[in-house]
Amino acid sequence: MGTNDKTEFKSLRKLSFKDSTIEEILSENGRSELKRSDEEALKRMGRGYFDVHNLAELRVMAKNMGVKSPCTHSKTVLIDKIMDIIWGLQYFDDDKLPLLDADVKKLSPDDEMKLLEDNNRGDYVLGRFVEGVFEGDETGGVLRLNRFVKNIEDVGVIKRFVNIYGIKSGDIVSGRARYVESAGFFCMHYVDAINGVRIDSALFEKLSEKRSDTAVLQPYQRLMLSAGSSYPLLKLIDVFTPVVLGQCVIVSSSGKFNFAEGTAAVAASLERSVKVDETVVLCLGESSDNYERLSGVMAGAVFTRSGNSAEDAAIVARARDYAAAQARCGKNIVVLLNNIECAGGDYDSAARLADAARQYEHGGSVTVIAFADRDLATGQYYRIKNYVSAELFLTSRAFYNDFRIELSCCYSRSGATFTRREKAAFGKLKEIAVEEGEAAAVGAALVGSTYDDVIESLSSGEEKEGPDEEAAEIPAADVKAAGVDPEKENATVKKKRGRKRKRAK
Repeated sequence: MGTNDKTEFKSLRKLSFKDSTIEEILSENGRSELKRSDEEALKRMGRGYFDVHNLAELRVMAKNMGVKSPCTHSKTVLIDKIMDIIWGLQYFDDDKLPLLDADVKKLSPDDEMKLLEDNNRGDYVLGRFVEGVFEGDETGGVLRLNRFVKNIEDVGVIKRFVNIYGIKSGDIVSGRARYVESAGFFCMHYVDAINGVRIDSALFEKLSEKRSDTAVLQPYQRLMLSAGSSYPLLKLIDVFTPVVLGQCVIVSSSGKFNFAEGTAAVAASLERSVKVDETVVLCLGESSDNYERLSGVMAGAVFTRSGNSAEDAAIVARARDYAAAQARCGKNIVVLLNNIECAGGDYDSAARLADAARQYEHGGSVTVIAFADRDLATGQYYRIKNYVSAELFLTSRAFYNDFRIELSCCYSRSGATFTRREKAAFGKLKEIAVEEGEAAAVGAALVGSTYDDVIESLSSGEEKEGPDEEAAEIPAADVKAAGVDPEKENATVKKKRGRKRKRAK
C-alpha cells in the first residue's frame, strides 16, 4: 500500500491544489486577493480527500510523507499534520511595503535558512507573485521587477537559489516572494520558472544546456531597416553600412544631430522586422523635450532624463546581460542605444556592450545599434571604434532631411552575401563618389522611396538572374578577322543562351 499511497499523494499534489481551487475560493468570496483567513478555507477544501480514509490508511500515508510518530495521533490531528505538509508554510500578501532597497547582504543566516526551508515545503507555495530580470553579484542578486530600472519593490534572491537553479544575470525569473521583517524588503522563497520555462519540466534541462553554450558563428543574416519606411537615414544605413544580426553598428555624428529622432526611426523599423524577436530600446539621458515628445510614441522603451549617469550605465549593463541571456535561449535580440556615452564613464563599459554582439551557434543573436558623438575628444566613441563591425559616418546637417556623410570613413565588415545587382549598385556609387563627389553619391542613394528603388536605379542594365552576362552573337566579319570559325563560335553562344533561359524558367 505504501507505494500506491506515494503515487496517490503525488497525484493529489498535482491535481487537487491548483490555481482553479484558489480561484474558486476567491470567486465565492468576491475577492481578487488572498488573505490569511483564506488559509483555513484552503485546508478545509483539501481535508475531504483524507476524511474518507480510515485511521490505518492515514497512518501509512502520513509515514510516507514524513510525519513523525503517526501512530500516536488521532485521525483529526493526523489530517492536520498531513495538511501542514501539503501546504507547507503559506505567506499571504498583507499589503506590506518594502522600506529599503533589496540587498541580500543584509539578510541574516537565519533568514536565509528560513527561505530555503520554505522552498522545500509544499508543492504550491502562496505569496506575492513576482517576475523580473535577474541581476547577480557575489552574494546572490536582485530581481528587477521593472526590467532594467532600479525600483524599491525589487526582490532579493539569495546565493543558494542562484546556485541550485543556475540563474544567470539577464534571466527572466518568476516565482513567489515574501516580506522579510528583519531586512525590510521582499525576498524570493520559491522559484517557478526561468525564461518562461518551469523548473520542473523536461524542457528546462535542455534550456540549461543552451544557456551555458557560448559557441559563436560568423554573422551572416542581413537586417533591412529601410523596409516600409521613408526615413532617409535608414536607407543610408542599408546602402553604406548594412546591419547584420550578431554585429555592432555605430552611427556617428559630428555637429547637430538629434539622436532621439534617429533612435525612434530605427526602433519603428525593428518593430516591423520578422527577423527580430525583441528590441531593447534605451533612450537615456534625454532632454525634457525629447522625453515628452517620444516617451508616448516608443512603447516599451526605457527612458531617463539627463542627470544620473551612473544609473544610466547600470541600465545599459542590465540590458546587455538580458540580451545575452535571451540570445542563448535562441532569440534574436537587438539593443538600440541612443547615445554610447550612456554606457558609462569607465574604459571597458562601452566595449563590453559592443563585444556582447554575436551570433550563437544554436540560432540566437545579440545585435547592437548605437548612436555616438564624435565631438567628445575623450568620449566612448573613440574607445570602441575597434570593436564595431560597421559605422555610418555622418557630418553636420543643415536641414531636417539633409543627411551628409563622409564615404571614406564609412565601413562595413559584413559577413552577409550580396546579390549581383547589389554589388553592381555599390560599385556605381563608388564611381559617382569619385567622379561627381560624395554629395552626389548620397543623393543617388536616396533615390526613390525604398532600398529596392536605389538598387534598381543604380544597377540598370544588369541581368537579374544568373552569374553570367547575356552573350550576343558575334558578327561573322569580326569573327573571320579574328581567325575564328563564325558558325562554331555562334553555336557556342546559342548554347549559352539556351542554358540561361532554362535556368530562368
